[in-house]
Amino acid sequence: MDSQSDRGQVIVEALWMSLVLFSLLLSLTYFSFKLEEEEKKSQFRVWEKDR
Repeated sequence: MDSQSDRGQVIVEALWMSLVLFSLLLSLTYFSFKLEEEEKKSQFRVWEKDR
């Protein structure tokens, strides 16, 4: 019985870890995408100014 609850806790902890890692990955990709978009916009503005 004791080992069963231990296994359950390990599974829960593993799920939490994967959830945290997944959200971190998601936020990283989101921020890099946002930065890329901002870079494109600023480059476009510079291009507009030069024209």
